[in-house]
Amino acid sequence: MPETMPIACSLDQSELSGRARSMAELGESLLAVEADGRHASLRFPTDRHQELEDFVRAESRCCPFFAFELTVEQQTARLRVGAPEGGEWAVRGLVAGFVAGWGGLV
Repeated sequence: MPETMPIACSLDQSELSGRARSMAELGESLLAVEADGRHASLRFPTDRHQELEDFVRAESRCCPFFAFELTVEQQTARLRVGAPEGGEWAVRGLVAGFVAGWGGLV
């Protein structure tokens, strides 16, 4: 029987606050979001690519259940994120962290 990975974050409260700030700052340049259940796609200007790489590296350490893919397409950096079954809430939370700083909301 395959072992399932727990859907849990290993950051403590102070680290969570810092990560939330970082995500909101990245979110200020967010261009578009598509989310559906266990998957989301977020688009950013390509000049944020390095910061997104740093985010993926850091987030992969504390939340290894997420699957990330970062690509550059049509002048934008596209961050895809997926979670295992039952992880819909985690994807929504991750998207919310970026959207918290999104100037595209009215």
